[in-house]
Amino acid sequence: MAASKIIENYKDSLISDTRPVQPVKKIDGSLRELVKNKRHLQNLLILMFLWIVSAFDYYLINFQLKYIDGDIYTNTIISSVSEVTAYLVSGALYDRIGPKVSFIGSFALAVVGSILLIFLGDHYVAFVPAMILGTKFGISGSFNVVYLANSLFPPIYSSTTFGAFNFFARLFSMIAPPFAE
Repeated sequence: MAASKIIENYKDSLISDTRPVQPVKKIDGSLRELVKNKRHLQNLLILMFLWIVSAFDYYLINFQLKYIDGDIYTNTIISSVSEVTAYLVSGALYDRIGPKVSFIGSFALAVVGSILLIFLGDHYVAFVPAMILGTKFGISGSFNVVYLANSLFPPIYSSTTFGAFNFFARLFSMIAPPFAE
């Protein structure tokens, strides 16, 4: 008898403690809504810059392939293997060490390869392919990481940010060919 009274009192307390649920503000996934959050705005600006730089450099380095001595088809195959390897390595690094260190490592490798190419390319012609492929490896890794880093935003904004990043990156990439030549 006592147990049924305790259960009845418990049910009454549950019913009496219910409060009206506040209506949830509906989010539409627009960029305007995203930039209201300071952290998302900071991530948006940083990732936009990194996406533009990565895309510009990615298309820029492809114009350097024609300056490697040898068969262009063999050079393109080697370049593609380097690129696929960079995608695999950068994806694994992104999972293990996060986006910040992945970007720093990828860009550092690309910068080292580029500086060596600029300053030593004329004197050490035999190493030019390694310099170009090292740069391509780093830039391909960073280009892969910008796609992966889009997961920094809530899922409702992912397609919006992806489209905006891709639009501006392609816009700036259009000036890569004249800049390379």
